[in-house]
Amino acid sequence: MQFARPGGALLLLLLPLLVLLHARGGRRQGRVVPSVALWDDVPTDARGNPRRPRVPISWEFVLQAAVVVTGAVALMGPTPSGHTPVSRRVVLVVDTSVSMAATDVRPARLAAAKATALEILAERPRGARAALILAGPRPDVVVPFTTDLGAIRAAIADAAATDAAADVPSAVTLAHSLLGGARADIHVFTHFFIHDDASGSGPSPTWHIFASGRDNVAVGDLRVGADSSSGSPDGYVARLRVTNYGRGPARVSTVLTPSQGQPVAQAASVEAGATVEVEFVGSARRDEDVAFRAQAQHEDGLDRDNHAYAVLPAARPLDVVVVGRDARALAAVIALDASASVTVSSPDVYLPRDDTRLTVFHGWEPPTLPTGDVVLLGPPAGAPHAPDRAAQGARFIDPGQTHDTLRLVNLAGITPRLVGIYDDDSTGAHLMLTEAGPAALAWDEDDRRVLAIGFDPFDVSASDMSLRPAMVVLMSNVLDWARAGRRPIPHAIDAGRVVSLPDRAAGYALEPVGEHDSATLSVSRAGIYTLSGPSGTRELFAANVAPGQSDLWAQASGPPATTPGGAEEPGLGLWRWFALAALLFLCAEWALSPRRPTPI
Repeated sequence: MQFARPGGALLLLLLPLLVLLHARGGRRQGRVVPSVALWDDVPTDARGNPRRPRVPISWEFVLQAAVVVTGAVALMGPTPSGHTPVSRRVVLVVDTSVSMAATDVRPARLAAAKATALEILAERPRGARAALILAGPRPDVVVPFTTDLGAIRAAIADAAATDAAADVPSAVTLAHSLLGGARADIHVFTHFFIHDDASGSGPSPTWHIFASGRDNVAVGDLRVGADSSSGSPDGYVARLRVTNYGRGPARVSTVLTPSQGQPVAQAASVEAGATVEVEFVGSARRDEDVAFRAQAQHEDGLDRDNHAYAVLPAARPLDVVVVGRDARALAAVIALDASASVTVSSPDVYLPRDDTRLTVFHGWEPPTLPTGDVVLLGPPAGAPHAPDRAAQGARFIDPGQTHDTLRLVNLAGITPRLVGIYDDDSTGAHLMLTEAGPAALAWDEDDRRVLAIGFDPFDVSASDMSLRPAMVVLMSNVLDWARAGRRPIPHAIDAGRVVSLPDRAAGYALEPVGEHDSATLSVSRAGIYTLSGPSGTRELFAANVAPGQSDLWAQASGPPATTPGGAEEPGLGLWRWFALAALLFLCAEWALSPRRPTPI
């Protein structure tokens, strides 16, 4: 046990005085006698003056000693061992991640956290100094150390949950740096616990955990691609992942709404802990970027992750050069995109051009790759980027592709027969994973981006990809990938992620407003944003809720909170119990001690 006011122990000096008083005879009791003359015949010991002083063990002495001891302990301000006594300096760290918007703690996690922070601020003594840090993706000292606690209260009231994750460890480290070695209290208000070894050096923070767990359904990873296989140049196909983080099955209705076109609705049954993909098919004019919003109509513990956003870029004109000895089928598939201008060339007469945005080599590769984006389909043996070996019947095993060119490409529906495989130590991102290894690589070098596929998708002896819709989706993705190479920002980012902008970024403007300077850009809320360029261009991009924030039960299963939300910290009220005990002992001593003379 620790004590906030050790000086209160001076009250214990009353114990020796109490012992002395009782040793000298304790409380004198009155006696009625007929004459004092009789007192001369009374033995000396009976007069209350013993030859050897001794402390009579009586209820009166025990109760008086208990009053002194408990009163002294109450004045000393006891706290449990390991608890830092209330200091005149305090740093409040408030988590503003999307998880703090959950309603498993009423009225919401962040609202309960703010109420508790205000209570702790009210307990500070007069003249105390306080600071406030909001723990977002990048912790921010909203109010540095000040004696103006009203400014701290106002900043706490204005704090709002973002759609990003929170870097709480960095926020605690920032709090330690504010102290500079001085004694202070650090209070962290969040939905999870961090052990002291992960929260940095310095005084151990007091953790206030706000999470009790609740069923939740989340949508995410909305992917939209052009689909001209139906013959419509404005066709699209979209896939949305729906995850059930609840403890029972859920029936989820979803609606996909494009900025140009009609909404499309789908429903899915999702088992507890499972993820399903919902597919939408429709059409939307692509003369400009098309924004898509997916919404799950489901009541649960966190509403923020019931929305997902995506952008399908406009079909801007694109010059494509196809090089191969028999590339007519490839050129025909690319030409399905009316905005693509295709030039077919034979390897014998091919001459690279610096102004070509996309070059596709089919079954052939030059010694030196041209500038711009390059796609290699089935590089032949001996070519610089030929596959290292061939595998027969090796099935594709990677269900989720992260590269833009493989978005919505259903590899599971392709039957591989004889495909080229790259070694596991090959340079670049490993794509199209099979049981034998990666069948494709992607990398950046100098002034070009390269995608190499180790087999010819149009060769039916290698696979049946050319007979599947995946072939059309792949080439449509390749065209969008090449167009996106000119964009200053990706089509989709996570809220809170910092994106580097081109050197000319000083001329860009962001709507709605986010964090934007001459070199970087980030947004804290999910939605559709517009980035206007210096030359008058306008690009749409989507921001989505940061991943890893939706499992409310997992967040509530960590170590127990140091302080339950809204409750008084253990130990802060111990002095009250000792003071109450002292008062009860005093009342008992008064009630049990004789107050009247006893006649004889």
